[in-house]
Amino acid sequence: MTEAMETKDSGAIADLFAEDFLFKGCEGDYDKSKIVALIGKVPVESPFSFSFCFKSAKYHSADNIFFSVIISGFGPTPVEAQFVLSISRKKTGKKLELSEGSVPACKRTHFHGLVAQQSADEMVEKFVSRMTHIGRSSSAQGNTQVSFQQSDAEVVVMSFLKKLTAGLEEKDAEQIGNLFGDDFLFKGCRGTYNKAETLAKINQVPEAANFNFALKSANWNKNGQIEYTVTISGALLVDFDAQFVYCPYLQVLKSGRIPSCPAKRMFANPCLDDPPLFR
Repeated sequence: MTEAMETKDSGAIADLFAEDFLFKGCEGDYDKSKIVALIGKVPVESPFSFSFCFKSAKYHSADNIFFSVIISGFGPTPVEAQFVLSISRKKTGKKLELSEGSVPACKRTHFHGLVAQQSADEMVEKFVSRMTHIGRSSSAQGNTQVSFQQSDAEVVVMSFLKKLTAGLEEKDAEQIGNLFGDDFLFKGCRGTYNKAETLAKINQVPEAANFNFALKSANWNKNGQIEYTVTISGALLVDFDAQFVYCPYLQVLKSGRIPSCPAKRMFANPCLDDPPLFR
């Protein structure tokens, strides 16, 4: 999608949409021809950016998947949009196409037989990858500046970690909670924790503990999210690495995990019930 927009390849853009595609926007409805024409009007020399932050996906029927994304680039603020990804069965084989879309909540600030083993999330991620990956690669080699560079990922994560650290230092439960997505899951060494359980674990840490986060790496994934690794240290904890997925447009953590679990971890002063924190 990004490559098609930058090169004004109307054929490539049109190929992503079904012939009867209809998008219900905040200021009117757009069929396939209008959408293709609208995208084609964006000046080639403009600092245009188009990015996705994948939220969710579910099957509506055997041939249709409903999914939601946060889209950045069409207006001054990111906007959530919902789409239907359909499986078109043609003589040449199966093809994924967008059959319809809509903006569920309009704001004044906006510019107004599938393989059974594949989940809805996997299918949508493949489609989003098709729209974004080639564009980022080609832009990096040309004169057009890409929307996000590697250094941007690190800057975004560092900004987020400052907010998280501030919330932890102030013991501000509401501020901390706002930094986690509602569907957040953390895979620890002895269990998996949802958002509520994760916040409860954090709340058990004594005030004497002083969390520190040392960023080791940060990289954009194919869904417009950032996967990063940090070394977590504190007054009462032995250092350990943890990996997280952060959505910069929602500004929340989507998931986390401990990549390497030792047989036994020693703590300077165990303060929580077994297992300590997420171990």
